Amino acid sequence: MLEIEVKASFINYLRKRNNRFSDGVIVNEFVYDNFNRRADLLYIKGNRLFAYEIKSEADSLSRLPGQIDNYLGHFDKVIMVVATKHVGAVLDMTPSVVEVIEIKPEGNFKIIRRGKISKNIESRKLLNLLKVKEIRQVAKKIGVSTHQNTKKTLIDELSCFKSNKLKGYIIQSISQRFTYSSSAFNLICGGRDVVKDDLNILSNNKKENKVDNIFLDKKNNCEDKKMLEMQRYSKHPIFGKVPSIVLDILKERDDQ
Repeated sequence: MLEIEVKASFINYLRKRNNRFSDGVIVNEFVYDNFNRRADLLYIKGNRLFAYEIKSEADSLSRLPGQIDNYLGHFDKVIMVVATKHVGAVLDMTPSVVEVIEIKPEGNFKIIRRGKISKNIESRKLLNLLKVKEIRQVAKKIGVSTHQNTKKTLIDELSCFKSNKLKGYIIQSISQRFTYSSSAFNLICGGRDVVKDDLNILSNNKKENKVDNIFLDKKNNCEDKKMLEMQRYSKHPIFGKVPSIVLDILKERDDQ
């Protein structure tokens, strides 16, 4: 299977197995560290960040050591989802805190090694996951001046804070950035299996985001109960004038 097919199959596996990805925020291809790094999947649940790295049969492991070291510095738990031929090498190349899951035939997966939650993620690393505007918003919440102009100076100013409150604000900022696409993904997929094209819904790139087009395509199907809930997330007036409170929320999303 290709990476995108593995992603869709793995999401189905987790949704059926323990309802994961249905009650948190899911991100497809989470880009961070000034666009130098990318997690294949990110799952946000409560006050924790779970990063998933997928290695299909067609993927190389040449960059894996650097990827894993970086992931462990930024995320609470790192999970490798790998093709059978990579299992042995991945176990040898990664520390025991990294969970390893084998891709099996017909959409099945097998946990080879259970991972562990990291307990000490540096504030600087967490702040590096945010955009500059998000960092300024976090700074205001904890009472720090935001007159600094660059991301680096803002991070330098905030990195001395190591409280759970700071981490909570950081994760809240990331969650808010992706709540729109994640919620729409869960609403549109509903109880059916996820297919690879559904992953387009999880794109937060305005040029690639397919969510609004899906809303428009479904606007004549108003008897669908999900449409009533979808209206909460669409910037288009499916049923009429959008309430001002919804417009305010969407404006805040676009400004992020």
